[in-house]
Amino acid sequence: MASLARLLRREPALQPLAVAVGGGVIAALAVSTHYLRKSPDVSINKKGRPEPWNDVQQGQNTKFMSYQPDFWASRKDHPDPRAMFRVPVDANSAQASEAKQQAAAKAKLDTMAGFATEGQHDSVQGRVNFDGQRAVEH
Repeated sequence: MASLARLLRREPALQPLAVAVGGGVIAALAVSTHYLRKSPDVSINKKGRPEPWNDVQQGQNTKFMSYQPDFWASRKDHPDPRAMFRVPVDANSAQASEAKQQAAAKAKLDTMAGFATEGQHDSVQGRVNFDGQRAVEH
């Protein structure tokens, strides 16, 4: 370290280079530390946060830098899609199956309402053949 300081005093043209490289190393360490501690993609502490990806809210941006912040703001009011997979304590009850059906129906209605406002259509269209059978086209 002393020889590096001596070299920088002797050659002042290398000082900006040393500052730039040192700043880059510090920035890389800071970003890596932030990503390891805060990202839902990485799980170092498996006992404290066994599934960090389940902590992400519907409108939360998990990217380091977002080019479309309006996209995340528009998702804030959407229902949580994981709600249909959560079951009550008694998973075999009729109440659990009814809750799943209601959540699936609500998700479909919300999706179709979004399609209607954007002028899109469902990708599955049904038609009836001449023999009365329903055919599905994708």
